[in-house]
Amino acid sequence: MTPDILVVDDDHCLNGFVRTVLTHCGYRARAAFDGIEAERAIAVARPDLIVLDVRMPRRNGWEVLAELRRCEATRELPVLLLTVLDDEADWRRAWQSGIDGYLAKPFEPVELIATIARLLKPPQLVSN
Repeated sequence: MTPDILVVDDDHCLNGFVRTVLTHCGYRARAAFDGIEAERAIAVARPDLIVLDVRMPRRNGWEVLAELRRCEATRELPVLLLTVLDDEADWRRAWQSGIDGYLAKPFEPVELIATIARLLKPPQLVSN
């Protein structure tokens, strides 16, 4: 089954670029351009992973992330933060908020794909 990834970024060019990269690598990629659109898209069809920007109109990425982690149905949904925010305080806030991965813009497409592949891979059980 092809993994479904929701790309949430208000920059239409970047959103399109990320979706093109994902589609080229065999993923199904959908778009949302702000937090409200993201929440609607998730309610219609829960994705396998979300690529989430922070700075967006109407509802920002921090608010979307907080709602995802509050709701039992989306608490474990992998979230990759893709943002221009790249200082230590932002990193700390992101990890404390429950993200699963963090990439700073600008980013390399290969780094995006490697991170997504890692986040979608099921955890391995360690046997003794």
